[in-house]
Formats: sequence, structure tokens, C-alpha cells
Amino acid sequence: MRPYQQRAWEQFREHGQIGVYWPPGLGKTFLSLYTGERVDGSKLVVVPSSTLESQWQERIQEFTERPREWTVKTYQYLTQHNNMDEFSGVNSPKLTIFDECHTLPANTFSKLATLDTDYRIGLSATPYREDERTDYIFALTGIPVGIEWQELLEYGDFDYPEVTVYLYRTQHQKREDVRDLVDDPGKTLVFCDSIDAGNDLSEMLDAPFVNGDTPKQQRMDMFRDNRVVIGSRVADEGISLDELDRVIEYDFHGGSRRQELQRAGRVMHSDGIGQHIIQMTDDEYENYGSRLFSLEEKGMDIEFVRRA
Repeated sequence: MRPYQQRAWEQFREHGQIGVYWPPGLGKTFLSLYTGERVDGSKLVVVPSSTLESQWQERIQEFTERPREWTVKTYQYLTQHNNMDEFSGVNSPKLTIFDECHTLPANTFSKLATLDTDYRIGLSATPYREDERTDYIFALTGIPVGIEWQELLEYGDFDYPEVTVYLYRTQHQKREDVRDLVDDPGKTLVFCDSIDAGNDLSEMLDAPFVNGDTPKQQRMDMFRDNRVVIGSRVADEGISLDELDRVIEYDFHGGSRRQELQRAGRVMHSDGIGQHIIQMTDDEYENYGSRLFSLEEKGMDIEFVRRA
């Protein structure tokens, strides 16, 4: 293991409950699988989306020797219709892993912290919330294990993406410019929160749009198998695409700093230095430019370019 992964493993051995807050692509999933293989008994992984559910299942099948000991469920599934009862009593998991654990303090999901489990791990590259519940992330997972991203840069294990904000006067100009941006060589993921706008882009670019209505069994293959793919919020967190060269944010959730950093993180999973492009009209930048603060706080340089 890398030195910081070894330190996290030692913290887990000492305390049995840790929260791991490394940048995307630095091995949070690997550490969890490594740990789970060394804990006898059942393992439960809790994820925020069906897309991540499929990705975890793939990793478990590929990298563990006892995949039958692992179960992956979404936060939504466990908190509906008393489904937590499936994992209580004699069926209690020995180890529970909360992926994207910044989700855990939400009103709907916080009761999952009461699961009867001997050990727990929380994972997140963005351990903060915008509802003043950031402290609960740490309280509901365990001993925080995380070092400054700048220190990790010195290991040479990852690079920041090239971040560029493209500015436009109108939405029409922004939409038309997407054609040119996706023509550049390499694999591109276009983020679009709006379902209507995503369908429009899908038709214009002749590219698939992966959203909540896409069958979860097909999502990862669609992300992998297309040079250009459009993703809704289902692609915000945790998706790992090794060949991804470029992320374009076409449509986004207001001033959400966490979403901004998560989306920049998608290209940090790839090999080499990727591009993170944010398309904003002048009005969007004035109203939602604060979302860029999360990138600046981590030390990323942002270039602003007037496109129209």
C-alpha cells in the first residue's frame, strides 16, 4: 500500500471506526476492499446511487476472494420500508462502509448510523455539507483519516486537472459551443442536471444521456463504451473512468461547492492530467460563481476565457 493508505489501515486496526477523506482516485475503494478482506464476516457497503452500486459490485467481484460476504445497498433502499431490519440481529454486518459519507447526516439517512455493526468506514473526497451539519459527518463515521491534498501532490500519485471557466453572453451561445468542445480528441463526460436539457444535448451531439431512468445495469457500460457521454447527477459522485480526458459542466446545481469539487474529481480518476471545463453565462457566473471556491480552496488554478 501507499504510505497514506498504510497509515489509514493502522488507524482502522487501532480504532475500528475511521473516516477516509482523500481526493478522488487515491484508493479509498481499494483500502476498503483490503480492509474487508481482513475482517471475518459479512460486509455491507452503503452507496448514494444505483450507478455506484453497480461499480462497487464490479470491484468486489474483481478484487475480493470472498465476494459472497459482501452486500451493496443504496442509502435510499435501506431507509425505505424498514429494510434496515435485513441487517440486524444475527444478520448484522461485521463491517459497514459508508461511501460518499457526506450523505449520512441528512434527515432521511442519519438513522443508518445506528446500524449494529462492529466496524465502520466512511469515505468521501468532499467531507462537508452546506446545511451546517459537516461535524456530523465525522461524528457518524469515526476517526478522521485525511491529509491535505497539497501533501498528496508531493507523493506524485495524482495531479490537479486543468480548470477553465468558459464565459458566454447567452445560453444559446453556450449550447452551440458544446459541439466544438466535444470535437476535441479524447473521451468526454458532459454534466447536465436538467433532464430536458440533457435530452436536447443527447440529440444534438448524438451521444447517450445517462440519468435516473437509465437501467442501472447499463450505466457503467454506457460511460465506458462511448467517447462522448452526457451524465446527470447520477454521475456526480464516485464514478471512476480511467480513460476520461475531459469533464464539461454544461448545467449544474446552483452554487453547490461540493458538486463542483466532486465533478472535478471525476477527471482526477483518469491517467494523466485531464481538463475540467465549466460553461457559464455571465448571469450564471454572477449568481453561482461561488461554487468555484471549492476548487480554489484545494489549490487549483482557474483560467477564465471569454468564448462569446
